[in-house]
Amino acid sequence: MRVFIYFLLFLSFSFVSKAQNIELDVEKYTLKNGLRVVLHVDKSIPLYSYHQWYLVGSRDELPLQTGLAHFFEHLMFKGTTNFSEGEFDKVIEENGGRNNAFTTREYTGYYANMPTGSLEELIRLEADRMINLNITEKNVKSEREVVKEERRMRVENSPFGLALEALFSNSYSRSSYRWPVIGYMRHLENASLKDFRDFYKKYYSPNNSVIVIAGNFNPKKAKRWIKKYFSKIKPQEINRKEYIKETWSRGSDVKIKKPFGSSTLAVSTKGASINSNEAFALDLISHILTSGTASRLYIDLVDKKKLALSIDSWNFTPKGEGLLMLFASMAPGASVSRVKTAIEYQLAQTGKKGVSIDELNRAKKAVNLSNINQLKTISGKARGLAVNEILFGDYKRLFTDVSKYQNLELEYVNSVARKYLLNPKLNFVEVGP
Repeated sequence: MRVFIYFLLFLSFSFVSKAQNIELDVEKYTLKNGLRVVLHVDKSIPLYSYHQWYLVGSRDELPLQTGLAHFFEHLMFKGTTNFSEGEFDKVIEENGGRNNAFTTREYTGYYANMPTGSLEELIRLEADRMINLNITEKNVKSEREVVKEERRMRVENSPFGLALEALFSNSYSRSSYRWPVIGYMRHLENASLKDFRDFYKKYYSPNNSVIVIAGNFNPKKAKRWIKKYFSKIKPQEINRKEYIKETWSRGSDVKIKKPFGSSTLAVSTKGASINSNEAFALDLISHILTSGTASRLYIDLVDKKKLALSIDSWNFTPKGEGLLMLFASMAPGASVSRVKTAIEYQLAQTGKKGVSIDELNRAKKAVNLSNINQLKTISGKARGLAVNEILFGDYKRLFTDVSKYQNLELEYVNSVARKYLLNPKLNFVEVGP
C-alpha cells in the first residue's frame, strides 16, 4: 500500500568519500531532451531502487499559490490518459515492491523499491505520468480534501508543525522559503484547475528531472527502455526564481496558544547555504549543541535544570540562505523565560569560547557513522546519487562531502561559531497552553 510522506524539512544528504574506501561505479548520461540518467549496478541482493526526481519544490511557488508542489505527490497517483487510477500502485504491489513520494522546498521525489524484474513497466508508467497526467476537477477535488486533512494533522494539530511553520515565516522576510511546504489552507482551498495544469506543464518535464536506478538490474536494457519511453517527450522552458538575499535585521518572539499538554519552544538564527563550507561547520556545531546526552544543551536543560524533556536542532542548509534551528520540548511547569535565557547563554558561550577538540572529534565521528549507515541500503545509495544530481548537477558530490567534515580544523569551526552564534538575532516561537 502506498503511503504519502510529507517532508516538512529540507534534508541534505552527504555521503562517504573515497577516503573511507567506499566507491560506487556510476554511469551518467543525458538524453537530447535534457533528462539526466544516473545508473549504479549492485547485484549483492535481488533488489533495485528507482528514483524519478523533479527540480521543483515549494520555493518555486508564488506567494498566493502555496502548496502546489506537494499537492502533486497526490495527483501523480491519480492515473493518466493511458493508465487508470490505481494502476501505478497495482504494478508496484503485484511485483512485491513499495513506492512513495516526498516534497521539500527545493525538489520533489518519487521512488519505488522493487525486487529484480518489472523495470520496463515501471519506466513506461513514469514516462506516461510525466506528460499525460489526469488533472481533472474530480481528481483535484478528492485530493484537495486529503491534503487539507494532512495539513490539519501535521501542522495545525502538531506543536512541532506549528512551531516550525511559524519559525520559517518569522525568520524569512523575503525568501520563498518562508511559507510551508504543504502550503496554507486558504491556498489549498482556492487553487484552480488552471493553476495545477500550468504548474505541471512547466515543471514536470524531462529537462527538469533526474532518473536514478541503483541495484540489481540490466543497465543495457534500462537504457533502451528509458530511450524508448522518455526520448520523445519535449522539454519545457523553465525560468526559475533567483535566490533572494535576506536582511536578517531583527529577531522575533511569537506565542501560539494551543491546548497541548506542554509547551514547545523553537529558536532560529541565520544559517548558511549548502554551497558554503560554513554549512558543514554548522552541522558539527549543531551536533555539539544538542545531539545526545553529552551535548551542551542536553546537559544544561534536560540533565541539570530539568527544564526540558528533550532538545534537538536542525541546520537547514538549502541552496539559498539557511537557518540554524533548535527545538525544546518543555518539562511540565517549566519556565519558558528560563529556557530562553539558557539557550541564549549556551549559544553566546559557544560563539565566544568555541568548541573543544574533543567535542569536534566526537561530532565528526558521529556524522561519519551516520553517512556510512546511509549507504548500507540500495535505496540509500539511490537517494544519495539523486539528491546530489538534482541539486548540483553532479552526483559525484556524494563521494566528497563527508571529507569536508573530516577536514574542518578546530580554528575554522570556532570562527564559524563566532560569526553565527555571537550576538545572533534570535527568533523564538512558543507553542502551548
